Amino acid sequence: MRRSAPYDLAVQAVLAGALLAPLVCAFLGAGSFEEVYGANAGSGLSGYMLVVSDAFGRSLAVGVLASFLALALGLPAGWALSSRSGSMLPWALAALPLALAPSVAVSGWLYWMAPDTVASAFRLLPPGMAGPGPLFSLPGVAMILGFSLWPVIAFESAPAFRRLRGEGHAAAVLAGTPARAFFRIVLPQARREVLAGTLLVFLLAASDFTVGSLLLVRTLPVEVHDHLAMARPSAAAWTALPLLGVFLMLAVGLRLTTGRAGAWSADASAATAVSSRASRGAWAVLGLGIAGGFVLPLAGCFAGAVFGKEAVFHALESGWPAFSVSARLALGAALLAMLAGALRIVCWPEQGAKPLNAAALLLLTVPGAFLAAGLMQMDQSRAVEFDRWGEAGAALNAAWPASFVLALGYVLRFAYLPLRLAEEGLRGLDPALLETAALAGHGRFARGLNVALPLLWRHLGAAGALVYVLALGELPVSNPLAPPGATPLSVWLFAQQHYGYTESVFALSLLAGLAAVAVVGVAFGLARGGSWVRRRADGWSEQRGAA
Repeated sequence: MRRSAPYDLAVQAVLAGALLAPLVCAFLGAGSFEEVYGANAGSGLSGYMLVVSDAFGRSLAVGVLASFLALALGLPAGWALSSRSGSMLPWALAALPLALAPSVAVSGWLYWMAPDTVASAFRLLPPGMAGPGPLFSLPGVAMILGFSLWPVIAFESAPAFRRLRGEGHAAAVLAGTPARAFFRIVLPQARREVLAGTLLVFLLAASDFTVGSLLLVRTLPVEVHDHLAMARPSAAAWTALPLLGVFLMLAVGLRLTTGRAGAWSADASAATAVSSRASRGAWAVLGLGIAGGFVLPLAGCFAGAVFGKEAVFHALESGWPAFSVSARLALGAALLAMLAGALRIVCWPEQGAKPLNAAALLLLTVPGAFLAAGLMQMDQSRAVEFDRWGEAGAALNAAWPASFVLALGYVLRFAYLPLRLAEEGLRGLDPALLETAALAGHGRFARGLNVALPLLWRHLGAAGALVYVLALGELPVSNPLAPPGATPLSVWLFAQQHYGYTESVFALSLLAGLAAVAVVGVAFGLARGGSWVRRRADGWSEQRGAA
């Protein structure tokens, strides 16, 4: 891809600043700097460290442990995926753990590993008291997050592994063992992609709120969320500063290590690649990751719903309105995310968008309550400003959609997915297509709209599917921004899980998991259909050439 011109970089920088505006606005709300920094027995910096040091250390520990588990599962899984360039079914199965909501995974694992008294009538324990069972610990939180996030490493590394399946790797296998060839030849050359995936897993695990809160591990995102729950958005923003500093450093490192390498799609390939099968061990690890990240949690939810005292349909009745609300909100967020990806393709079909990608990555990896605090502050300022306009402002406030801020929060939270997939799709396009259109007199926007966009609809569809399933289970943004009278699925589950893991909780968790399966299946079907259409078009072109 071409380097962006100074004017394009300036425009992208302005848009990136607009994306990050909620994070800045979060510091303008209630909850002063002194209130946070002197919240404990000490004052100033010492008091602040007493409040957040333990929680910050737990967040880092969760991120490190989850990264190690995700790395152990993701590397063999990526090697297995790289050997199947023709079929996308393994890619769809590998995406299921990432699509499963964290609260659903907690429900399923608690059914298998927690005592019956916890699984049937769990009560929130006071801070500092150890919860019953092995899951209520730092390793338990890291295990669930590692099993959920390993596809990130697999998807990042698989395209690089496929490019490295060349004659050099084949010769190394003949001269030694496949394992030695992988660790001595393949892995060193793919270290940038592996490092990028590992850093991203660390950022996502360290900023997770749902699993830590449900398993009674007070990480820093839990502290941030508690401040926001007490209507102190500025205090939530100041509390998030340590994670924000770490995330900024690692996000810059992630962008520097990624460069032109790495992809979330299965389209990348190299002309010099040599087809070679992955070992049975790599496929076994892939199956273990799918089982631990999706099959076992969903089976636990199924068992809890079916073998309970209450009928499944009656158990679903209480939570169905929440699922309906989340389904509509997630659909709107997915459509807006696809629109954002399409605009990025149309505006810059031949240029990168590093400022936008960096801003979107920061929004993805900071605590969700931090983003929600900024959006809440912006919405309150908007309502106050409308009130100053008299009757016209009152009418605007009355007509303002109550769920708009929540849907916008979903889009901002997961904007990295459509932007990243759009850019990877543009990198995979044949440059001759856009050059030919330019020689024919088509401008940049026309080339993006008429040439690039029709060829990348599968990437936008995949981005929309990912945003949909992730928005269904997004809790830190949903909890403070949910409009009155419309409780999203994640908020309903979170509230019920703190009072008891009943048949209703398991039934709605099962429904959310099945919804994730359906969305991933639809995305897989669209991708498979697109591949079939492309193969048929290539075949027709060859037949015409032969004629």
